Amino acid sequence: GVVSDNDGWNIAVPLFRHDIEREIDLVEEFVRIYGMDKVKPDLPTFKPHEATSAESRVQDLRIKLAASGFTEVLTYSFISPRWKGVFAGETLELLNPISDEMKVMRMSLLPGLAGVIERNRKTAVRDIALFEIGKCFSPRSSGELPEEHLRLGLAVTGLRFDPHWSEKGRTVDFYDIKGIAEVLLGEVELKPSSHPFYKPGYQADVFKDEKLIGSMGCLHGDILAMLDMEGDIYSFEISLESVLGKQWHGLKEIPKFPSTWRDLSLVVDETITYAQIVKAVRAKGIEEIRQVAAVDLYTGEKLPLGKKGITIRIIYQSDTRTLEDAMISAWQEKIVHSLQDDFGITLRQ
Repeated sequence: GVVSDNDGWNIAVPLFRHDIEREIDLVEEFVRIYGMDKVKPDLPTFKPHEATSAESRVQDLRIKLAASGFTEVLTYSFISPRWKGVFAGETLELLNPISDEMKVMRMSLLPGLAGVIERNRKTAVRDIALFEIGKCFSPRSSGELPEEHLRLGLAVTGLRFDPHWSEKGRTVDFYDIKGIAEVLLGEVELKPSSHPFYKPGYQADVFKDEKLIGSMGCLHGDILAMLDMEGDIYSFEISLESVLGKQWHGLKEIPKFPSTWRDLSLVVDETITYAQIVKAVRAKGIEEIRQVAAVDLYTGEKLPLGKKGITIRIIYQSDTRTLEDAMISAWQEKIVHSLQDDFGITLRQ
């Protein structure tokens, strides 16, 4: 039985056709009778789902972090006064604290995460990966309620992987926490920072679309001494909005033409960061550049004082043609001249 409807038809399926359960089953039945040879082959149109609610996106984030090996913790919004001098800015003290160790409204998630690691260390748990999603507070002008910031914090310490016969154990380092940031945020820019709660030279501010969204680094030795702990703790704290605001940029067709790569061995001033080099290469506007990667770093005696050697690999690929050597050589020369003009970088002989 077929009954016409505003949007199509309502169809009653015969009882003996147990194989027809969904709309697509009827489509297949129609095509079978109509003729497969009469149907033009075409890929279906992909339509992304409408934006989900903020609560749903936060839950998806929790699941992603748990799947990556992190354990979620919930800590108090009140912290000890000993943290007052660690973070910049004014703090909020409670008029009626639960105890002397919970007198200050937290201005960061790091004290809570560090406290959890401290308690676990006392029970001989060494390899720890934690995250927390919660509010931090900063005072406003007199008489106004404090400003609340929803933030995401992570902390890792100990071995990166469980001991195994196939590979040596490795402790976590700065690049582990940096990799987590890139997984959550996509392309980010890191700039050297000087926060007192992070170890000098092992920290950075995190920028997304040229906007400061957080920081990462290794907790300072003074904080470890305050907590009576040993071993490095790497942490990462950002605005939660920056994670939830990631946009879907669409699908891309798999390239039909081969890729190729060229290496550039550069002599660089020690003050110039790798991120600056990548940004300068990207700024040349060569659409065929697919990736820029550092493949070698040299700081030996053969280089002048204050210099370092970096080898970068540039991968080229076109969507419309096979690239020729002359074309790639011209791009390489253009990039080298640009790096020389911008930073005084030269090729290593």
